[in-house]
Amino acid sequence: PSLPPPSLPPPSLPPPSLPPPSLPPPSLPPPPLPPPSPYPVSPQPSVPPPQLPSPLPPLTPPLPLSPPLTCTPRALVGDVDIRVRGATGDDSALIYDRSGMHHSPTLVSTSGAVSNFTLGRPFPPAAKLARSVRAFIQTKEMTNLAIQQTSSLRFAASVIGVLRTARIWVDRARLRVMLQLKDDLGNPIVDRLSYTTVKLYVSDGSDLVSTSCITDSTARHEEHYLGHCTLSIDEAWFSAPGATAAARLQMCFPDGTCAASVSLGNVTLAPKPAWYNSLLRSTSETNSRSLPLGANASTGLFITLPASPLYTAAATDTFWAYVFVHSGGYTVNSWRVKLFFDADVLEYRNFQVSSHFQMPVVTPSASGVSFASAGLVCGTDCSDSEQEATKGESIYLLRIELAVRAGTVVGTYEGAPLNLYPYAFEVKNIGGGYIVDKVAGLVFDARDAGHSFGQLIVRAPRTAGIFAYPPTRKHPQAVL
Repeated sequence: PSLPPPSLPPPSLPPPSLPPPSLPPPSLPPPPLPPPSPYPVSPQPSVPPPQLPSPLPPLTPPLPLSPPLTCTPRALVGDVDIRVRGATGDDSALIYDRSGMHHSPTLVSTSGAVSNFTLGRPFPPAAKLARSVRAFIQTKEMTNLAIQQTSSLRFAASVIGVLRTARIWVDRARLRVMLQLKDDLGNPIVDRLSYTTVKLYVSDGSDLVSTSCITDSTARHEEHYLGHCTLSIDEAWFSAPGATAAARLQMCFPDGTCAASVSLGNVTLAPKPAWYNSLLRSTSETNSRSLPLGANASTGLFITLPASPLYTAAATDTFWAYVFVHSGGYTVNSWRVKLFFDADVLEYRNFQVSSHFQMPVVTPSASGVSFASAGLVCGTDCSDSEQEATKGESIYLLRIELAVRAGTVVGTYEGAPLNLYPYAFEVKNIGGGYIVDKVAGLVFDARDAGHSFGQLIVRAPRTAGIFAYPPTRKHPQAVL
């Protein structure tokens, strides 16, 4: 193998030249820099914010194009068939004078087709009844054009009334009237703000009494749009036989005026019995009652019954028998009494005893009901005033509630068949002596004097009147 040529020695370099003596010595290197921070932050040059471009001037909108002649309303609505329909159908009340589909005249103008149709009826609709008027264009119903119509209330124009109690008695002296308000077309539902009051006036020729009637129920269907009046007649009006009193209704308005009075006819006032005194039909504990006409001290015991008839119906009529005793000048203390009656006609219901006496023991039986009181509430330590309280001609002991049995035949019941009378087994004074001993008492009823047996008159209720009014709900039918 061939060998490389031998290397030549490097050429000799000239010696370094020294600086001229006139030059200063070289400067030292600068000191080292401090170590850099872990996160060096490069300085950011200050840059001015960008400038927004200037807004462009608004564009001018283009002018609208004129529509061709074929798009004008006059050209579009040439023969439009517009129809209006009122409420129809068996389940709807007639609101308008015509039902079904109705064409209406069409007026074509530059603004479109204008259709007018007048709806009405020859008699008023039911008050507050709501139905819709429907519109059709080219047989298509436009539901957004349907309008609901609600009939408004009319003003009250008149009032009618019926006497429920054409005859009244001294102990059944409450006169009752039913009434109905009507508007000018006979509808019983009226505007409540169109009147202020309805009053009942009753006069016997010398005295006049009145009361305001209740009319809130005249707006309610379930009450048949009826109101009512109630007025109690004073006992003095029942003195003369054959006495009557005139009754009338009158309605007044917000402006202070009143409609003409409406006569209800005459009320017959049944004469009160000669014995009658309201204290003898009350629970008053006064000791100043006088004996009724026909009673005497020797009898010592009596009861009072109604002076008016009783009525048998779905709701059985009840009444009270008041029991009194003549004290004979002594203090009434303990007593044992019985009320006899026919249990096929009457039934015992309840009792109330005078507060002067202890609560009695009650014993019903097939022939009546008996009561036994042990004496005065104050016992053996009664004050003078407590002893005086049960001294008198007619000392109230208790009252007994009886009822006419359902199904009892109407008629007059009296004498032995009714067997209605009081009996005292004993009535003792505070010293234990007998005031009354084994005595049958007297009965005072609708007759003028006292009798050994009571009398009761049983009647059946009867129709007093009738109200009629036009339809107010769904169907065109009157209600009686």
